[in-house]
Order: sequence, then structure tokens, then C-alpha cells
Amino acid sequence: MYEKFEETIAFVQDICKMVDFRQISDKKVHHRIYSEFDMILSILQRFEKEIYFMATKLIPKEAFDFFRNQGIKQFETKGADGQVYTMNFSSHTYALKTALNKGVGMKKYMDRFLDLDHITVLKFKYCLQTEENIDPRTSTGIPNAVMMEHCIESLANYINDHERYISRYFYLAWAFEIVNGMEYLHYYHIIHRDLKPDNILLNHIGMIKIIDLDRATSEIRKDNLPMSVMGSYRYMAPEYLAPSDYKIPTDKKIDVWSYGVILWQMFTRKRPYYSVENKYAIETGMYQKLIGESNKYPQLDILPETPEPLKLLIQKCLAYKAEDRVTFDYIYENFVPPGRSIITTSEGGWKEITRQKCGIESADKQYEHYTAAAIARFLDIKEDKKLWSHKQLMEDICRMIN
Repeated sequence: MYEKFEETIAFVQDICKMVDFRQISDKKVHHRIYSEFDMILSILQRFEKEIYFMATKLIPKEAFDFFRNQGIKQFETKGADGQVYTMNFSSHTYALKTALNKGVGMKKYMDRFLDLDHITVLKFKYCLQTEENIDPRTSTGIPNAVMMEHCIESLANYINDHERYISRYFYLAWAFEIVNGMEYLHYYHIIHRDLKPDNILLNHIGMIKIIDLDRATSEIRKDNLPMSVMGSYRYMAPEYLAPSDYKIPTDKKIDVWSYGVILWQMFTRKRPYYSVENKYAIETGMYQKLIGESNKYPQLDILPETPEPLKLLIQKCLAYKAEDRVTFDYIYENFVPPGRSIITTSEGGWKEITRQKCGIESADKQYEHYTAAAIARFLDIKEDKKLWSHKQLMEDICRMIN
């Protein structure tokens, strides 16, 4: 394996020395280089992380630029932290996030996030670093790109497309998977700080993937001071929005608040605080009660038809004071009652209480099999005897769709 690895790296290096990548037009050469680079990545999957970092130093900047310009097409959009592309190889399709400012923001991926391994947290495959980011004195550097799992669309895209129906199966599967992934992140002391539908992706079968840990921070802190505010204000907890002068402590429960907002938004298909357009009014209104300047604050109107256990869960997530808020551990362990209230509702009844404008038949067919299977797994995990009959229903649905 090591010999093949060295041969492959040597081939790419030789090509880099001999060819001006900007002038390549021969498609056979393109294919050969892509194949070799793909082989490098496949081989590197079998090595320890440290060996991978050592190996990527051998791939010159010219080669990276070539793959970026010739083998990658733009996927998402350019943001404050970088730009995301689709990277197609013969064996895999990846998402490639390039960093701005020579990849300074990528260091946390290299230090912490490559080790994350959970089915509903987007998997970071590799960090890529080029020669311009390497210190010649130490032969070390900061990566300027990270390769990730490839997904189809964001949860926000689905929620905001009112011509697509969110069935009770979709709602339950996605709600439970977000809890599952966030419980995992919190177990490893990672606070997301920007949890929202835009930062939750759906892969090609409809599985949830939590993304964008650029703003994540550690739960373990030497002091009890508030964190610097990052994220989207419509999903922020009151204590997180308070100015630092007030020294209101924040912790992992800011993510629980964001989850409560997402549950509300998936149910209503509305933008949080849709009737308030002024950002300042939302931000100040949210924390003024905490500091004793007001008794009122913007609230999400929970539909009266919402199943009672689900309504109670949303309310527990949106408890104004952090100490009254539940944790993701609690939500995971107590998900059966809201799950039962959702799955035992008929689809016609679900459409009526959620007030969705589109028809039931407009649910995305490519996601139906996965969400049904996810609920069957959920029922297996929770081992709730009252739900066993519904487990059989889910398995029947899986067989029918498949």
C-alpha cells in the first residue's frame, strides 16, 4: 500500500513539473490526472490522520488549482467564510469548501472536526493544504480547503418551498435526527451556535446532515462569561443576544432554543417572528426581559391544533430562562410521547392541523423511503410497546416504496 501511495504521489508531482495546467486541453490527460488524484484520496482513507496531513503537503498548489478550475463546479454560494463546490470523481462525489484568508478558519476542522463520526453530522473527509500555506521552517501549515460529504439541498430549501409537502413521516424523522446529531455534538462538548434550517442539509435519500461548524465553540470554558455572538438572530436564545456588558452566561442550551425554533418552523412553514421585520426589535426585545427592562419579548405563536406532546416539547425548548430549558439528552430520552402524537395522527389530519397549502401527493418521493425507514429505526430504538403496531406499518411502507 505504501509503495502504491508513493508512486501515485510521485506521478502527480511529475505531472505538475512537466505541464502548465492552465494550458491542458487533452481530455485523456484530464481523465488520467483525475483518476490518479482520486486514487490518492482512496488510499489516504486507509491512513491515520497524521499521515494524511503529511501526504497533502506533497501536492503542489498548481495541482490543487487545476482540480479546482477544471474538475470542480460551483455548488452553493460564496459566504463570509468561503465557497462550496461540487467535486466529481469516478468513485465519489464530494463537496469542497474553500476557505478565505488562506484557510485560517479551517484549523478547527484539522484539530477537531475530522474526528467527528455520526450519521447525522456531515462527515469531513479531508483537509487540503497547499504549498503557499506551509511554513518552510516547520513543514506544517493550515489547510485552505476541506472535503465533505455531498448533499442535495438544505432543510431550509424544503421548508420554504410551499409546493412541497412535509408529511408527518418527514417531520418525525427529521426532528428526531436533528436531536440525535446534536446530542452527539454536545456529548463531545461542541456547541453549534448557528443551528438553523440553512445549516441542516438533506442528502440524496433525505437523511439529515448537520453542517457549518465554523462558528462552533467548546462547551468547556475557564470562565462563566458570555460567548461572542455569532449566528442568525431569528434562531438565537435570549441570553445569547444580550450585550456582553451584562455578563449573562451562555452554554449549550442556546442550541436547544434554536432546535425549538426549527420544530416550530417545520410545523408552520413560516419564518420565525415573521410579523417583525426589524432586526433590532427582535434582538433587544429578546434580552430586555432578562436584564429587567421589559416584561414582554417576541414569541412564536404555537398553533392551537399542535399535538399536545409536541407543543410541550417546543415550549420546553423555548423556555425563556436557560435553566428552565431541557437538554438534548432529555429530548432524546423522552421523544416517544411527541413521536407517538405525530405518528398516530392520520396524514389527512396532519395536513389539516399544519395548515399546509400544498397537496399530500407533493411530498418528495425520493425521500419517502428513507423517512419511513428512519421512523421504523426510531421505534426500534425506543422500544415502546404502544408503537409496535406503527413499526409494522412503517416496515410495510418501506416495502411498498422500495
